Amino acid sequence: ALMLFFLTTCPIALFYFAIATLNIQQPFSFKLMLISILDFVTTLNYSLNFYLHCLTSKLFRKEFFQYFPCSISIAFRQSNQASNVTHTQRYLTR
Repeated sequence: ALMLFFLTTCPIALFYFAIATLNIQQPFSFKLMLISILDFVTTLNYSLNFYLHCLTSKLFRKEFFQYFPCSISIAFRQSNQASNVTHTQRYLTR
């Protein structure tokens, strides 16, 4: 998540820093277009964080599905404690 944060927020920060310190003279339309693109990349951080947490955190998925139940649930049950074999059982909830 930290790497995603840096990848999505550093470009706009570096752009603003470069404009302020290097006094780059570019047409206003070019700056506006670049700022719009970089702002979009920055806002991607929020939506991508959700998917990243869903993919990597079992606790996050468990809590999320508790608050937002869906029509198809996947239950993970450990059937044999000694051999650490995990079976997946899928069922429809109504």
